[in-house]
Amino acid sequence: IVIAPEAKVDDGLLDVVIVRYIPRWRILPYLPKLLAGKVLTFPETIFCRAKKVTFSAPDMLVNIDGELQKLPQVTLSVAENALLIHR
Repeated sequence: IVIAPEAKVDDGLLDVVIVRYIPRWRILPYLPKLLAGKVLTFPETIFCRAKKVTFSAPDMLVNIDGELQKLPQVTLSVAENALLIHR
């Protein structure tokens, strides 16, 4: 499933895709579009690009290197030139 279909590994930006709540009974018609990488066409989808993003929520669980940590807030940013990619 492609969640961020327009993401580029070398643009120095995070692609942020947020899908607002969809009731379970409405999810089934969305599955073909989701599998086809069309999540950005959903009316419930919010999309933006950023250099740094901060998330906060009470009792938020964050997966850090395979371990779930309960954190009140997490900030994600791009570390430029930290990953060498050969094409």
